[in-house]
Amino acid sequence: MTSERKKLLLQRDVLESRLREQRQDVRMYQTRLSDRFNQSWIILLVILLPPFLFGWSLRKSNEPGKNLKNVLQPVVNWGVVTLISQAKEQLLSAIKA
Repeated sequence: MTSERKKLLLQRDVLESRLREQRQDVRMYQTRLSDRFNQSWIILLVILLPPFLFGWSLRKSNEPGKNLKNVLQPVVNWGVVTLISQAKEQLLSAIKA
């Protein structure tokens, strides 16, 4: 009975040491992530500021739909061209196969 108890105690010690290591890893990753965020908040601001200003300027204009249409039309055209080229590639690969 005492040998089983010793085995259980050893297993508990091993599990506690693993848990301690995992907690240390989590703390390390948390500090690393917070350091990254503290270092890169300017990059985040630079990424988010232009869309915000663009949307704000569209909202302030007299005809927001007109400006939005002028901006989105090239994007839609590009999407259609991409879709057509993908369909063409798939058709050609199906013909070759």
